[in-house]
Amino acid sequence: MINLKYIKKSDQDKVVTLLNRLKEHSIETYKHCLDVAETSVAIGNFIGLNMEQLQVLYTAGCLHDIGKLAVSTSLLHKKGCTPEEVNYIRYTHIDFTYLLLKDQFDKTIVNTCYHHHERLNGKGYPQGLKDNKLSQYDRIVQVADVVSALVLDRSYRTRKYNIEEAQVILDRLARNKELDPFYVNVVKIAVLNKSNTSQHNKKAI
Repeated sequence: MINLKYIKKSDQDKVVTLLNRLKEHSIETYKHCLDVAETSVAIGNFIGLNMEQLQVLYTAGCLHDIGKLAVSTSLLHKKGCTPEEVNYIRYTHIDFTYLLLKDQFDKTIVNTCYHHHERLNGKGYPQGLKDNKLSQYDRIVQVADVVSALVLDRSYRTRKYNIEEAQVILDRLARNKELDPFYVNVVKIAVLNKSNTSQHNKKAI
């Protein structure tokens, strides 16, 4: 469910309209976007960001993959894409996200969406930005995006990762200077550990 509390009133109709289009196009991507938004806000709340900052995070999380509207569902959900198809998905959805949002939303939100596949070591895309060029919002949404991609069911792979496996992967990405180690640690405490505890409690019941 879309949490309007974390979207500026002036942006609410635009965000809902775009997400509804995405939901019709790919329910999987729609769920992923909402999950990234919620995870980003969980990180932001944990470190004490204010409501305006949380609204930037949530809105960017909702819209970071909106450019996948330009990619066919058959390709989005295909198992075993060729390297050429992977690159097509990568750059098409990033470029279309920017074009779709740039005249509708604040620059900070647009940039955070555009930068969600950049990496601290400069080996991300589309611009190859390094850590000093990436904002706090960029770093948080990058971590949230990876977490969601790991722990949610995705049609292009055989299974989702469990929480322990996700933490191992996140730690490796932090060591490799791909993701910000600070926000990796925060998401482990604020999101993954809470989820793991909840699962254990359900099993005990």
